[in-house]
Amino acid sequence: MDMISTKQAAHELGITRRRVQALIKSGRLEAEKVGRMYVIRPKDLAAVRVRKPGRQPKSVESSEFRKNSKNILLFYSDVKREFKKNISSKGSPNPF
Repeated sequence: MDMISTKQAAHELGITRRRVQALIKSGRLEAEKVGRMYVIRPKDLAAVRVRKPGRQPKSVESSEFRKNSKNILLFYSDVKREFKKNISSKGSPNPF
């Protein structure tokens, strides 16, 4: 059976050896451990080769959460500003 090392797999995939090891650890790339090193069947590289390089696009939920968080922070800063204005107009010491 023809097997390749993580270094050879990294070269074929155009990624680092560490990334190949991470793919193996996560279970996305099948490999066998021989002694201290992993060996991979060349046909198993196809499972990770189809993935586009780079980060996956953020989900809609993630962008909605970010937008809502920003709105909450803007609202909080407006409330805080109004509170400071009301406190200072009454002559009380500023709690901020």
